Amino acid sequence: MELNVKEYVKMIARRWWIVALIVAIGSAATAWIQSSLISPVYEASSKLIISTAPEATSDAGAGGARIDFESVRANVALIGTYMEIMTSPMVLDEVAARLPEMDLTGSRLQGMVKVGTVPETQVLDVYVRDTSYERAAKIAATVTEVFRERVSQMLGVNNVAYLNEANPDSPSAPVNRSMTLFLALSFVASAIVGIGAVTMMEAFNDTVRTEEDLERHFGIGALALVPTYGKQADSSVITTSGVGERKHVTINP
Repeated sequence: MELNVKEYVKMIARRWWIVALIVAIGSAATAWIQSSLISPVYEASSKLIISTAPEATSDAGAGGARIDFESVRANVALIGTYMEIMTSPMVLDEVAARLPEMDLTGSRLQGMVKVGTVPETQVLDVYVRDTSYERAAKIAATVTEVFRERVSQMLGVNNVAYLNEANPDSPSAPVNRSMTLFLALSFVASAIVGIGAVTMMEAFNDTVRTEEDLERHFGIGALALVPTYGKQADSSVITTSGVGERKHVTINP
């Protein structure tokens, strides 16, 4: 069945309630799944900075100190090393040992802890995801604490400082529940399914409704038209058609 744009629009308008019903069911199902079946996941984060002690100098101005940019570049180059240390079994196993009440393991923590950095900076971002924000914040704090200790022991430096520490008392919204986004996606997907369903119903419907349908399906024109009258129609007017022409005949009682 070939349809032009005008016929396609008419087809959808004729069965609009099917599309609306499918959209309503899809949106309601999405809202219910998001609120009832999907467990919320929270993310806690801490920020660390690899600091560089200012170098004392007599010509550095009123402050008497200046930043050693060679040390800054060296610290930036070491960021990758610090990231590997933070997610290593040496650190994560110790974190699990310090939080026995959470029944964690180092391998499980590897799937929960993510470390990132802003390019060309000395800042490290630690992210932890869990079904409880309080647990996630506590894990993030413990990870950074153990990391600082291990860096000091291994590299003999004490240049890791907090920029921002995860606060268990300030929970954030779940990261896996964006109701507006999911409802919008559900609306679009349901509308596509609804239009597809209407198209399929129309494709398998052989009912002849108009003269155009008759010509399209059988290649012949209408010989006559049988009028349909409602209760309020004027029974004194009858419209008939002959072959190849239409005539309007008025019969007065």
